[in-house]
Amino acid sequence: MDLDALIAQITDEVCSRIENEGTAPIGSSDVGNDVGNDVGNNVAGAIEYTVMDPSAKIEDIARMCSTAKQKGFASVCVAQWFVAYAKEKLSGTDVKVCTSVGLPGGRSATAAKYAEVKEAVKNGADEVEIPINMTLLEAGDLEELKNDLEEAMVPAADKAVVKAVIELGGVSADKRTAAIAEAKQCNADYVVISRILSGGAHDMDEVSKVTELCAGSIKVKAVGQILDGSAAGAMISLGVDRIGTSAAGL
Repeated sequence: MDLDALIAQITDEVCSRIENEGTAPIGSSDVGNDVGNDVGNNVAGAIEYTVMDPSAKIEDIARMCSTAKQKGFASVCVAQWFVAYAKEKLSGTDVKVCTSVGLPGGRSATAAKYAEVKEAVKNGADEVEIPINMTLLEAGDLEELKNDLEEAMVPAADKAVVKAVIELGGVSADKRTAAIAEAKQCNADYVVISRILSGGAHDMDEVSKVTELCAGSIKVKAVGQILDGSAAGAMISLGVDRIGTSAAGL
């Protein structure tokens, strides 16, 4: 089976699962039956349908935009090259277009991230993800970390939602807390807790602690190894607002 056919098959299966779970409890063995109808009904509306595969073609983006419209997903998250195209395909809908800059780990120069954010907004991005500089976080240089994030955010002011991405792999609880505090100080709209670089599943206790820290002040998105509707629903039940996932990952 070629790549396009495989993506189409997986997309259909995933959307069918999410649609079916939208009106039924989606509890898992890890969380018992506490994940009920309210969470289930919110799963589709919390999904950020993500395709960052370097081999993605324009027809893959067209397909994901069509699926996002049909299923009522919150957004599509695409590489910068596809932002203007996705924006056009989603015109007249409530589905947002999101993109990421400064990958991986926020280690691009501040001026480069600034330029990427500026270009993304110009091309119609509604939401921009900016990774926190993990080198600065590990070094404990929080002032420089804050300056870097604030400067990169400038072109998005009053134009796009900003999500500060924190890679959780190998990050201590104290540094995770510090990173969240800096994101809040910079007035980011979301903290994104990511397992993209480190791999492995999210620790639900860790997710719960993050949502507690963010409650009432900044929203939370989770990405990486969220493999089915039950996992997404469990995270939503803990206070996660958005779920970033791809058909290939599922």
